[in-house]
Amino acid sequence: LLPGIFGAFPIVKMVAVLTALTYGASRFVASRPITIWPLEVRMLLLMVILAVLFMPFAVSPQDSVDTFSDTFFKIVLIFVLTINLVNSYKRLHSLLKLLLTCASALAVVAIRDFLSGRNSRASIEGVGGMFSNPNDFAAALALLVPLAVAVALSSKGLARLAYVACSMLLSVGVLITFSRGAFLGLMALGGVLLWRLRPRFVLAWIAAGLLMVVAVSVMIGSGNRLWTIVDPDADATGSAQERRLILQRGALVAARHSVIGIGMGNFHHYSSRELVAHNAYLEVWAELGTAGLVAYMTLIVVPFR
Repeated sequence: LLPGIFGAFPIVKMVAVLTALTYGASRFVASRPITIWPLEVRMLLLMVILAVLFMPFAVSPQDSVDTFSDTFFKIVLIFVLTINLVNSYKRLHSLLKLLLTCASALAVVAIRDFLSGRNSRASIEGVGGMFSNPNDFAAALALLVPLAVAVALSSKGLARLAYVACSMLLSVGVLITFSRGAFLGLMALGGVLLWRLRPRFVLAWIAAGLLMVVAVSVMIGSGNRLWTIVDPDADATGSAQERRLILQRGALVAARHSVIGIGMGNFHHYSSRELVAHNAYLEVWAELGTAGLVAYMTLIVVPFR
């Protein structure tokens, strides 16, 4: 958010390391184990073990090491810290508010760039950093929309209106990326929300109506990119057809390597033009085998208990 102040200074990495050290020291002083061990943490540990075991079998063991030691290690660290420290409704609510505030700020930046012509259907971009990829950025915003609605419904007065506005900002941020996957996700999430809320909240219906108007407008003006969801062959850029090919390739690779995976971070060697699978389930299945897929699915499904 503040590149002009920090520049290349690794402020994020320093905060992460300091947080982990502080957490570890506090657990040691209190004579408590480094983490609790619910099923989710055990499944994450299984994914760690599988990632290490399959490294020697990978086409590029170095790719596995790099992905494991950088991206995946950060995920493990954040997961363990979150599941141990967000241990009350008050902390959960505070974390959600922080996430929504930061995401709304990023959505505002994306909308500003879109309106200024810096980000259009001819040049789709993210907002930088971990959200440089517009699909990743759009997916993150889409997943936060129902949380914004939930926080809005649990708030009152101006705070409720602020979080309703937040949900609208996030939704518009998703639409202007022209990400087809995120668009489908947003529509599915919106449908579930309306089904859950039904006529009890008139404001929700008004917001949904406005969102649909914006969605249709974006679809009409997206250069037919979103229309290729229903007709992939109509994509003049070849992107939709390529995604379909990679999906088929991912299913084939996963089926052939369902016992011993191809190794974390190695899917691009089996893909077309070094592309990732664009499907988390198939990529995890191919790289970590069936056991890895089961562990990954458990992380998603079990918390709904």
